[in-house]
Amino acid sequence: APAVSTLQGIGGVTVEGGNQIKDFGDLIQGDVRNHTFKAKSTGEDPLIISTLNKTCGCTRAEIKLVGEGDTLTSYQLGTPIAVGTDFIIEATLDTTGKAHRFKSDITLTTNDPRRGIGFSLSANVMPALTVNPRSLNLATMKSTDTKKGQVVLTSEAFGRFKVDIDPNIPLRDVKVELVPDSPDAEGKSDRWIAKFELGPNLPEGALNRAVRFVTDIEQPDKALPNGDPMYFDSILYVIANVQGPITVNPPHVSFGLLRPGQALTRRTTITVTDEDFVFPENPKATLKGYGVDFPYTDDFEIKFNRIEGTKNVDLVVTLLGIDTMEGNGSFRGFIEVELGHPSKPTLDVGFSGVVRAGVGQPAGQ
Repeated sequence: APAVSTLQGIGGVTVEGGNQIKDFGDLIQGDVRNHTFKAKSTGEDPLIISTLNKTCGCTRAEIKLVGEGDTLTSYQLGTPIAVGTDFIIEATLDTTGKAHRFKSDITLTTNDPRRGIGFSLSANVMPALTVNPRSLNLATMKSTDTKKGQVVLTSEAFGRFKVDIDPNIPLRDVKVELVPDSPDAEGKSDRWIAKFELGPNLPEGALNRAVRFVTDIEQPDKALPNGDPMYFDSILYVIANVQGPITVNPPHVSFGLLRPGQALTRRTTITVTDEDFVFPENPKATLKGYGVDFPYTDDFEIKFNRIEGTKNVDLVVTLLGIDTMEGNGSFRGFIEVELGHPSKPTLDVGFSGVVRAGVGQPAGQ
């Protein structure tokens, strides 16, 4: 499309009826509405529109010129619109994912003395399904714990409804019970309580489970590829940080970039959350490679320092210095610590680094 660096002449825009705002009133979340703004080029010189900007991805807009017999031609930005020519802005508002009162703006940059000519689309969007809170964060928990939580489901747009859990998304370690607050004879309710229970025996680490609630409310004018109706739904994420009986933080230590023979110490903390377990006095620690033997076992020293007043331990890894290495100079492996815990017999701590000549040496050496 032609581009203009400066807007020549004095163009003008007159909007039919002077109405540059369209309020659609109450809409149901997911509704799509169209509106046409009508305008005319009325300046001393041809009107030039250089840009068309929108404040929201929920909005589409296109400029078209009106010709004889009301024929419409798409307008190319940067081209002159003769004085007296009618044109329209075809605008579309999609309320998917929107809620309550909101507005989207469309701005034309022109050679009208006002420069920016604005149009607005607004609506009051009533959610088809509201989940409160929108995510369920159960914070930090032990892998042996059981934690419970709940969310409330309502429909501002439809009132009473039925809801179920999408069976195609496996919950894995999450139990959900859907309880209607005041069901009618058909089992519909204007308020549902979703009760969650997690654990015990959860996997360690960050837990993030998606739960999709599906209502019996059909989305108008929408269907699946096979022709089946689409129903209003919402996805909730259940989040937790699951600590095992023994955890390490950080789980990997980096020695970074080293010169040959350089010594360096790194440490990480082993935390014992199992109240019945005591970290062994002198656990066996073995340096291993990933799928191969680790060739530099004699160049490392491993120590365990107990943290006073706790059951926790600092794992101190000291690189005594590697003189020469083949290949690109990188090394990586892990320390396997034998714990003797019934559900976690070993703990792995990764490490890595790069040895390269000239690192940290004065220039010219």
